[in-house]
Amino acid sequence: MDTVFCHAARCLPVQSSIPLNISFLGGGHQAVDTVNYSFDGMKRGYDAVLWQYTISGCGAVEIDGKTVFVHPGEAFLLTVPEKHRYYFPKSAGHWEFLYMSLIGPEALRLAGELRAIHLSVSTEYGSAETVELAKKIIAMMMEHSLNDPVTASKLAYEFMMTLASGSSNAEMAENRDMILKIHGFCLQDLRRDISIEAMAEFAGYSRSHFCRLFRQFTGKAPHEYLLELRINMAIRMLHSGNYTVKETADMCGFSESGYFCKVFRRVTGVTPAAFRNRGK
Repeated sequence: MDTVFCHAARCLPVQSSIPLNISFLGGGHQAVDTVNYSFDGMKRGYDAVLWQYTISGCGAVEIDGKTVFVHPGEAFLLTVPEKHRYYFPKSAGHWEFLYMSLIGPEALRLAGELRAIHLSVSTEYGSAETVELAKKIIAMMMEHSLNDPVTASKLAYEFMMTLASGSSNAEMAENRDMILKIHGFCLQDLRRDISIEAMAEFAGYSRSHFCRLFRQFTGKAPHEYLLELRINMAIRMLHSGNYTVKETADMCGFSESGYFCKVFRRVTGVTPAAFRNRGK
């Protein structure tokens, strides 16, 4: 494949006479065949949710210390800023995909809940309903017929709901509800000391059974998941520029700033102060 095509939809207006908590930043249909296609989630200048569905070829995502390939029928769901990189792998012939970018606190909240119950790359994000709606929205963007911010917000919420409509069998639904319950329990106040025992008790399971189910469903141990929540919250707070490193550490549940700085740098590759100053 010698050429790259990109049918990208323009960014949509988000101004409205009433507060809108979810909308689109853009979307499109694209194919790439160059290793220059690479995006670092820590270097994007806005808070957003990214959905990208593979039509043909293959892409790759580096996240949680692992590289995951995005094959046809699969999609990734990521947020920025976040420690990840998605890119075109040299070994693939090409990567053709649909993509959507959403903004607003409701988009981030829904993405967080979905990421709590599915991996970052999953066929769950690529249902026929989701893909067809994405095609419809992208076509509307390209035709400049989605200029009304309220209509855009309504469609953005509908799009996120199609992502949440999978996992219908009873066992999957039960585990999903358990993970969402724990997700909300942790986010109530990340400043407090949250033990694995407290999480298990809140979910209604013994510690050992809870840990087994949690890892089976999310691919992570409960303590790893909690640390990820703390660091992701810290990234958003520092990105806003409204909090000092010490304030961020305290509000995200790190009793010692030194330990927070060590963990933040291990996860993100930069110190909290450097990341905060990057946005200035």
